[in-house]
Amino acid sequence: MRGGSALAKGGETIWNKPGRHRGDEEDSRLISRAGVNQLGRRGFAWAHAFREQSGLVYLLAAQAAFVLLGYVTNVFIARRLGPIETGRFGVVMSVLTWIEVLIIDGAPQALRRYIAMQPRSAGSIVTATLPPQLRLALVVFLLSFLSSPALAAVLRDPSYTSLFRIAFVDILLYGAYWYVNGVLHGLRRFGHLFVMISGYALSKTLMTVAFVCMGFRADGALLANALASAVGAALGTLPFIRWKLGRDTWDSGMEFWHFSRWNLLYGLLTSLLPSLDLWFVRYFGNDHQAGMYTVATSVARVPYFLALAFMSFTLPSLAANLEGGNPQHEALRRSWRTIQASAWLTFVPLLVLVEIFARPLVLLLFGPAYLASVPILRILFLGTILYSLLLLENTRVMAVRGMVPTIRAVVLTTVVTAVTVAYGARAAGGIGAATAFGLSMCFGYYLSRRI
Repeated sequence: MRGGSALAKGGETIWNKPGRHRGDEEDSRLISRAGVNQLGRRGFAWAHAFREQSGLVYLLAAQAAFVLLGYVTNVFIARRLGPIETGRFGVVMSVLTWIEVLIIDGAPQALRRYIAMQPRSAGSIVTATLPPQLRLALVVFLLSFLSSPALAAVLRDPSYTSLFRIAFVDILLYGAYWYVNGVLHGLRRFGHLFVMISGYALSKTLMTVAFVCMGFRADGALLANALASAVGAALGTLPFIRWKLGRDTWDSGMEFWHFSRWNLLYGLLTSLLPSLDLWFVRYFGNDHQAGMYTVATSVARVPYFLALAFMSFTLPSLAANLEGGNPQHEALRRSWRTIQASAWLTFVPLLVLVEIFARPLVLLLFGPAYLASVPILRILFLGTILYSLLLLENTRVMAVRGMVPTIRAVVLTTVVTAVTVAYGARAAGGIGAATAFGLSMCFGYYLSRRI
């Protein structure tokens, strides 16, 4: 194309010269079109980068609001309801959270990946995956609801039956919330995600305060949790009233469900690890001890949330390209080591601060009624750091060795954790459970490092 040679002349184009003729006008149109296309590509790249950066800001802001308002809710419940009701609330929420992994770590997580890969097939993907997801959520809800008396019998307290039934309503609503979340994430609608997540967190806090102030206790807090999921799902669904999702052919259904199954199994196992200690504390103890452990757990989760931030925004891209022993990926391996060092440099100062200021921190947030949780917090915080490092290390193992070795390591870690935590809780209550959890996470981290 003749216009191409003109562009190569340091910006001097034909229409800048005197004596133009008809051929020159054609050249000028070609040159103009080429320049616009080049600028358009650059503009698109800039806009894409800006959009990704804006999306990161939106997601960070939403996650910060979620964590902050979650802590406000937990502090309010602990101060207002006291250790016994806080323990009951904590035990029920722990069981609910683990059951809900069945519906949030499968298809919703896969939607993020496959819609992002084929955004023009988003409508076809939703059409193919929504009915099975609804059936799964309904089955999980019915089985959980009908199992409420049996769960209460395990805890040797029939009054837990009504609490479990109220809590399990959230399975359907939270499943809808996470499905919509997965679609929005896949479509890169980060602004709508911010509204959805923030609205969910804020409504949960406000309704919890309202119900508890009206005289409800743990049952009111559990009801607020379910209603907040409905609010979040509604906020996320509203934009789809005016959106038309692409209907291009989608033929990755088998791959989608294969990915979902592995992701679900891994999520069930890794979510079980930090739940066993509280369950055994309540099983071998009482609601008051469970309340102390719940408060300690709420503070000790800080490293876990930091680990999620690492995995969400840094590790996946690195882990996907790591290949052990390949010289061309030496820079990536150095980056991986840098991330690990950054995690340690973040966690160790936090551990030192908690060890020093655990007592005033508990007094400030929860009051003198929870001072018995201080020694538990000091031990449990270290265990949670090791659990967070285990999750980070598993990301590397999945990238280098695949999912099967990772699952095997997590299964073995789960068995060891169940045995040691049960023994620790029976022998020494909350302190024994926290100590056993830390030792188990140390074993799991060592095992993952050896793979």
